[in-house]
Amino acid sequence: KRGFSLIRRLPDLNVRLKMESLRICGRGETHHFIGRGFSHMISIGDCDDSFDGLRLSEIPPKNHLCLRFSDTEDLTRSDAPSLVSLSPLFDWLSSSRIDALLVHCTAGIGRSPAVALLALSALESERDPMEHMARIIESCECSHIWPNRLVVELGDSILGREGAVVSVLDEWRSSQSGRSRE
Repeated sequence: KRGFSLIRRLPDLNVRLKMESLRICGRGETHHFIGRGFSHMISIGDCDDSFDGLRLSEIPPKNHLCLRFSDTEDLTRSDAPSLVSLSPLFDWLSSSRIDALLVHCTAGIGRSPAVALLALSALESERDPMEHMARIIESCECSHIWPNRLVVELGDSILGREGAVVSVLDEWRSSQSGRSRE
């Protein structure tokens, strides 16, 4: 177990949460959600990616969060997810009332399901992380997701969940017989 030092206690976000709709997709599918009532959007890309033109027109700029880190689980890489690159997620979540959330990364396979799992874990902390994982699976446009474990591990630490979220991810991964990150 890695020893991360940042633990975030978020305010009671359950009062703000009314996430009736959650969708997770790749960058190329975001246009399918124009006019479908999304109030908030998270775009995840590599460190040098531009997010110009990606925000759905009906989503105000303040409701669009852009995160930049690579889809790697190798903590030694300079472009790997980090506590610093994930912290804006929790600041943004604590200042928003989210009715419908669209989360995308390049392919909708690794980073976006991981970030969506963390968002649910932060916003609905009273629920079992297994319920959140089930919701992630049903919310993905892509049928072969493989949430980024490093992202989930870092977020679990930030939230002070003591491994509960990452344990659910590990259990789900082990249930995917013969699959691994492609």
